[in-house]
Amino acid sequence: MGETLPASRVEAISPRAASLHGSGPTMNYNSGMRRILDKLSTSPLMAALLDSVKNRRETNVTALAGSLRSLVTALIHQRTGEPVLMVFEEKEEADSVFADLVTLIGSDHALLYQEEHHTAATIRDSLDA
Repeated sequence: MGETLPASRVEAISPRAASLHGSGPTMNYNSGMRRILDKLSTSPLMAALLDSVKNRRETNVTALAGSLRSLVTALIHQRTGEPVLMVFEEKEEADSVFADLVTLIGSDHALLYQEEHHTAATIRDSLDA
């Protein structure tokens, strides 16, 4: 069973190199993340999802909690090379997933398109017509 660290003893975690320190063993952030990604990427559900995407079948994924949304999306993109569209009702949720995706797959592969930008462009195009 792992050690629960009080908030005062948890250091900021950077995706490049970080670790959690306590009186117990040190766990490298990257090795922990690698284990999570390995477990997720070898699951039967992920295999079925990737098969669906590769065969260009319409695929809807719902009810993923927290960072699992970002992890699944990053894995789909990395394994297929295909773009993935995510739609959110809440701006804060979209911002959070976007930040996760930038960390996981890089800013060259993530785009955040917000409604207010679309609305402004639509109004501008209507006025120009």
